[in-house]
Amino acid sequence: FTVVPQGSQTRIGIDRDLDGVFDRDELDGCSEPADAGSVPGDWTDLGSGLAGLHGIPVFSGCGTLAAGDPIKLSLTGARENTSAHLFVGVSALNAPFKGGTLVPSPDFMILFLPTGPTGTINLSGTMPGGLPSNFSLYLQYWINDASGPVGFAASNALRGITP
Repeated sequence: FTVVPQGSQTRIGIDRDLDGVFDRDELDGCSEPADAGSVPGDWTDLGSGLAGLHGIPVFSGCGTLAAGDPIKLSLTGARENTSAHLFVGVSALNAPFKGGTLVPSPDFMILFLPTGPTGTINLSGTMPGGLPSNFSLYLQYWINDASGPVGFAASNALRGITP
């Protein structure tokens, strides 16, 4: 048992900044649980991954998507020492591609990112300004992987929405 002063149970136990978002959810969403102004971003896992050597690679996003705020994109579980290609779109295409489903419209691509010896990619930066509120971005990795149906594996797709 943990004993705390009457009335402070929520603040001490599960929501130390009393912003209505539980501390663990804030940590998982890359925000600071002790700062009421820092809340997790609006990222949604859209699925549509395609298994490769290690199963379906996992793609996650962190950050609020507010202009100037930091964001982090992480890929794990991909084939080691190969190339991955990040597709970014402003709409969902959901088209058949390489034995799976390409979720984002391919409006922007970052090609040949190395997965390294751990099969991971971590990208970080700041969210650009000028995007309207409630603007959606769709992202998905496609990884060169001979174990995939047509020589590729795909991560789950993500949808991020600006506040």
